[in-house]
Amino acid sequence: PGLIGDWPALAQTVIYLFLGLVWLLPLGRFLKWMETGNWR
Repeated sequence: PGLIGDWPALAQTVIYLFLGLVWLLPLGRFLKWMETGNWR
């Protein structure tokens, strides 16, 4: 049970969705760069 673990389920869902998106946005750019070889 950590800091977020004691929160209500709805709050946890919102936080994890937000963190997931923040983590995926730069990763998506990185994957696109790996596939195409350029940043555009």
